[in-house]
Amino acid sequence: MNPFKAPNVDHTSNSSPLNPCVCDDHEKYYAPVDNTQAAFDDYKEYLKGFSDVPQRHAVLFHGETGCGKTSLMNRCLKLYRDTIWELDGEKLTPYIIDVRSENLVAKSAEDKVTYLLDYIHITLGEETITPTLQKEFGDQLGKKTSVSLKFLENQLKKYKKLLIILFPEISTEEDVKAYINYFYRLNWVLYFESENLGISQYCKRYFRSTSISPVKCLGVSPLKDTDGDIFIKKRLSMLPVESKKVNFHKEALKKYLVSALNRGGASVREIEVICEKAYNMALCDNKDTILFEDMARVAISILQI
Repeated sequence: MNPFKAPNVDHTSNSSPLNPCVCDDHEKYYAPVDNTQAAFDDYKEYLKGFSDVPQRHAVLFHGETGCGKTSLMNRCLKLYRDTIWELDGEKLTPYIIDVRSENLVAKSAEDKVTYLLDYIHITLGEETITPTLQKEFGDQLGKKTSVSLKFLENQLKKYKKLLIILFPEISTEEDVKAYINYFYRLNWVLYFESENLGISQYCKRYFRSTSISPVKCLGVSPLKDTDGDIFIKKRLSMLPVESKKVNFHKEALKKYLVSALNRGGASVREIEVICEKAYNMALCDNKDTILFEDMARVAISILQI
């Protein structure tokens, strides 16, 4: 067993984050680095403040590329999805629309909203909430956007559905404003992610002048040189007692992270891939300890640095 590769995670892919919504085992692979554990705990406490389903609920996950935003979002989504939410004494059923893989960067904010309406229309056929809802919503699409969405809001409430939308990467303030203006509705949950710290600051400013609750902002920090030891200890602790365990020299990953920080930083994904490959090589070579030089060789072959 290699503890640095979670099941169903493809390290050859550009994007294959931990996702406990798809694989329950992923939950135990999270390590308390780059502030993700603190952010997750913050979200849990935030949800405890609601005795009933949080109405008009939006969360922004922000941080640098590869820092773990999507993995954190997936973890929060599983927590929210698996929580029993009720409205007027009746249980709500989650209806998740994941639009994160869609590349909408070149579109204007209004065009993105239009695209999302069409996307929702398509998924209604897959969800089959009622045999006719997809057609009924399609008939609304020629009307004003706010009218179409109000119709959908009322229908989902009628059928006790809790809509959760996972939005594509947020790149501009106009995106946030448009999404909130149109999709911030009763029993709808909006999850955003952004690499732009300014988006988080904008959310806090924008909602100061409104009567609605602010977007909950959860930040993921860059890796520190001390995170390597925490990450390794967490993953190695998952190995069965009787299995062969290869150790990392106590300074190996710290030294690697320092060198990575000097060249611009390192992502959790990078560290995970490097550790996985170095661990496999050590097992094949029957080594007991992985040194910095071993990690550097793997990094050079994979990252071309």
